[in-house]
Amino acid sequence: KSTVSSILSENGYRVYDADKDVRALYQEKTFQKKIAKAFGEEALKDGFIDFAYLRLIFSKDASSKAKINSLVFPAIKERAAAFIKKQPINSKIVLDVPLLFQAKMDSLCDATILVFASLKTQRERLEKEGRDAEKLLAINAGYPLEELKRKVSFVLENEGDLKALKEKLKALPLP
Repeated sequence: KSTVSSILSENGYRVYDADKDVRALYQEKTFQKKIAKAFGEEALKDGFIDFAYLRLIFSKDASSKAKINSLVFPAIKERAAAFIKKQPINSKIVLDVPLLFQAKMDSLCDATILVFASLKTQRERLEKEGRDAEKLLAINAGYPLEELKRKVSFVLENEGDLKALKEKLKALPLP
């Protein structure tokens, strides 16, 4: 996903990075207060969100994930809409949003692209980058791939190398 965004950026698209904005959101005191109100003061530690505590809550209570999403998704959608509004007229814009449909941000898009790879490939790439593969794969596990394929405008399989990905992306009828 991020590789496709980088390629599109190199080709003149303006990219909104939802992951970056979520990290910034978690640093904001007003958002931290919302987290504390929703999950208790224990959700904050030394003035910051205690993600270990939240993961513990999520593992015990499935509804807690929906609760945090109800706080995060509207804020990120609002930021994405503001990003779009700030761009010059006729700009080509990419919203790099992992949970686009769950956050109901597809309404901001003229077209959507699903970039996917097998779990094996995803795990290998994440581990090569030194990232927590299990945690990151669990985030995306809640939305069936076949359902996503039916919802998007374009499906882009990313099992090959960078050259193959660029060729597949170039073949899409994007503006």
